[in-house]
Amino acid sequence: MKKKELLFVTIATLIIGTLMHFLYEWSGESRFIGYICPVDESVWEHMKLIFYPLFFVAIYIAIRKGDIGRISGFILTSLIAMALQISFVYLYKLFTQRSLVVLDIIFYYIVMIAAVIFGNIWSGCRKIRNLWPIFAAVSAIMIVLFTRLSYSKPSFCPFLFMEE
Repeated sequence: MKKKELLFVTIATLIIGTLMHFLYEWSGESRFIGYICPVDESVWEHMKLIFYPLFFVAIYIAIRKGDIGRISGFILTSLIAMALQISFVYLYKLFTQRSLVVLDIIFYYIVMIAAVIFGNIWSGCRKIRNLWPIFAAVSAIMIVLFTRLSYSKPSFCPFLFMEE
């Protein structure tokens, strides 16, 4: 992507992710919206704010460039971004012993900006683009997990599924 398009995509991704945080409540708690947007304040549900905007960018870029392989870079960065966000949040909570919404938001924006930039770089890498079937499968698995676990939380990994 050129610089203007990269800036547009970055801003759009941040806006989409931010709006998604409130969309479930604004929709009157629509079950369908809850499959894509967070339905509670758990870390797991907030991973949707990273995955789906980057997934939508991946689809946009793949269509625009006419190359399905372009999804790979953005799906890869969405996985890394989710892991980083979880790490940042739990690391600062380890030191502060509390949740600080301002830090959550700052870390989210930093992670998302980096994810779009690296997604753009990696989607141009032929070796990563050639792995698109794997990243398509990972995307499908993530969508199924987000859908299945939105309303029925498992008992394992309580740190991911408990509400703040």
